[in-house]
Amino acid sequence: MFRPGAIIPEKGIRSSTGWYQVIYDILSPLNSLLKRMDSVTTTTKIGIAMINSVIKGFDKKHLENIDINKLAEE
Repeated sequence: MFRPGAIIPEKGIRSSTGWYQVIYDILSPLNSLLKRMDSVTTTTKIGIAMINSVIKGFDKKHLENIDINKLAEE
């Protein structure tokens, strides 16, 4: 089960929830700093981690951002 917390949208993804998009727009100058944090992930990393979880498996049932980022790098 993927349980991401903070997610940074990439590749033109926009939120359909208006106030989420406002927050993303306000925080966008800080994205490069936020991406360095283990507790933050990106839409790209979530996709890669989902594919890797099927191909390679993972030892945990519930994956949070730290686990998602680790699985995306494998």
